[in-house]
Amino acid sequence: MSSFLQEAERLQKSEEEEEAAALAIAGADAIAPAPTKMLSESEDDLALQAAMYGVLFQVYADQSDWEEGLKLMDVAISSMPRTKHRL
Repeated sequence: MSSFLQEAERLQKSEEEEEAAALAIAGADAIAPAPTKMLSESEDDLALQAAMYGVLFQVYADQSDWEEGLKLMDVAISSMPRTKHRL
């Protein structure tokens, strides 16, 4: 058990040293993680709905059925809220 803990500590120190070296080479700004944004449930649902319309449009585009694809986009635009307060 003791050897396991020593190995874990050694690996952690090694990772910290590698991260410090990377920061020194590239600069802290280049490696700083991007801020994450949590979507509310309604925004998440809206993003999923928009993605599904995008997939359906791509199916029509792959079949070169542009008229049906544009009709689908008209339905998508009319069925989705135009502003956040309508969510």
